[in-house]
Amino acid sequence: MLPIGPALRQCLRRYLEIRDQLGPRVDEPALFVSSKGGHRLGLVSLGLIVRNAARAADLAIFGPHTLRHAFAT
Repeated sequence: MLPIGPALRQCLRRYLEIRDQLGPRVDEPALFVSSKGGHRLGLVSLGLIVRNAARAADLAIFGPHTLRHAFAT
């Protein structure tokens, strides 16, 4: 279980409202799906999303593994 606060809960609600528009497959249990076919996000796609978000926030370039370590310490 992962505790979530009100802000994340609101963001997830908004995402779930548009998730069906991404075309998820009915049998796809993943929460986050691609916009191309609704399949679960792969590692490469996730890495691109994280890197693009870091660039947009004017942060040093890093990937999901670095982000994982940042939260694990």
